[in-house]
Amino acid sequence: MKSKLFFCLAICFVFTKAQVSYSIMPARSLTVSAPASSVTIFDIYQKNTGPSKIVLKWKRISVSLPGTWQYSMCDLGTCYSGIPAGPNTMDTVAVNGQGFLGLNINPGITSGTGVVKVYVYQNTFPNNGDTLTWYINANVNGFEEIFANDNIKIFPNPVRNILTININNSFNENVSAYFTDGLGRKVLTAVLSNRNNTIDISGLENGFYNLIIESKEKQFIKRIIKAN
Repeated sequence: MKSKLFFCLAICFVFTKAQVSYSIMPARSLTVSAPASSVTIFDIYQKNTGPSKIVLKWKRISVSLPGTWQYSMCDLGTCYSGIPAGPNTMDTVAVNGQGFLGLNINPGITSGTGVVKVYVYQNTFPNNGDTLTWYINANVNGFEEIFANDNIKIFPNPVRNILTININNSFNENVSAYFTDGLGRKVLTAVLSNRNNTIDISGLENGFYNLIIESKEKQFIKRIIKAN
């Protein structure tokens, strides 16, 4: 009787685990460096590996960051102020599509370290999820102040075709801009003037991109949503 019961429990456990149809990329934990006075986005993806659409949920486990740091979390569909306790639900993930959790960190001018942990799971299997961990380090000693957020205006966001970028500061050198996709690949570049700029992004597929604006020693990062 015991052997049959053990066999049944083992089969049932394997069958349950087999129903979870997503994989984690690039890893369940990231060790990252956050530059001073700018928002940097650190994504962990959940790729749908199953034959049908899935719904992913997540909830906060712990946040341990220096008190002056600014932080928030984005998922597939929503960007939150801070990191809500949850459970929070992402948009439906299509077959071969991917959800994500993106930790946004701005340490300002305060050096330090921190740890953020969240739990992500497929909605029908809450006990078979994954703990995702970000280990963040910021060393801002000797850093020259970068673009202030109020000196750059980016709109609309979400954007369909034309993105407008207004830079209020004057610079003695060209300012470049480029977009990266979820895998960090550069997909579009542009050179900006020191005032009003427009970029045609109609050739990009719908989704989330990071817009990086930089000069020789300054950098600004913004998440852009390309939509219909």
